[in-house]
Amino acid sequence: MDIRMELAGKNAVITGGTSGIGAAIGRRFAAEGAQVVLVGRNAERGAELVAEIEADGGEARFVTADVRDAGSVEQMAFEVAEECGHVDVLVNNAGIIDFGSVVEMSVEAWDNLMNTNVRGVFLCSKFILPLMFNAGDGRGGSVINISSNLGSVGSAGVPAYCASKGAVSQLTRAMAVEHIHQGVRVNALCPGTTDTPLVQAQGVDRTPEEQAAARERFNMRYPVGRMAAAEEIADAAVYLASDRSAFVVGAELMIDGGYTAQ
Repeated sequence: MDIRMELAGKNAVITGGTSGIGAAIGRRFAAEGAQVVLVGRNAERGAELVAEIEADGGEARFVTADVRDAGSVEQMAFEVAEECGHVDVLVNNAGIIDFGSVVEMSVEAWDNLMNTNVRGVFLCSKFILPLMFNAGDGRGGSVINISSNLGSVGSAGVPAYCASKGAVSQLTRAMAVEHIHQGVRVNALCPGTTDTPLVQAQGVDRTPEEQAAARERFNMRYPVGRMAAAEEIADAAVYLASDRSAFVVGAELMIDGGYTAQ
């Protein structure tokens, strides 16, 4: 039986690609035939994931970069150009969360979050987009920015995160109208709380009972009754990366179990 791979022949760059949603997207893209470049700061985790993908028959490599640093991102883009030439898909996934009101949060914590979540999207887009523009081959590309449902609604305790993801969503819309004429579609995925190491790490200082109670509170926020799995976000990323979404431009796809529908 002939099974068509959705991303066969495409080159995909995924930031924050060694853990959580980024790792799930990397695995899924590789399974769909893409040559995957995982970008991150942890070379050991990167090497482990590359080995896992290759053992499953996929193609992957790891490039070290700090998305907050312009020189680091420019070097990453140079390495990608040397290795792949053309880029078909960029997933701006690298991101962090921090807690505290605007009164409680330190200036340093605010700046670090904004530099990662917003500046990182800007820098990676700035240096990778030229590798995506039509170069006479008509291929173009797809940029997928990982925003959040909290880019559209507020939530106490995480104002910096909400502000950063609101910025990513608005940047997505502006980039979409700016670059569609260069053959690049730009869209955003907006997950709700997703069961990843980033979320799991929030309860490391609690007892098992407290962790279970916190997890249940997370689950009950969503009409569907649970958090998302990283693989569910990856499934949506495949759609936006594939030719099936050719008419989808500047969209925000909510993947939040009904949270923003309430």
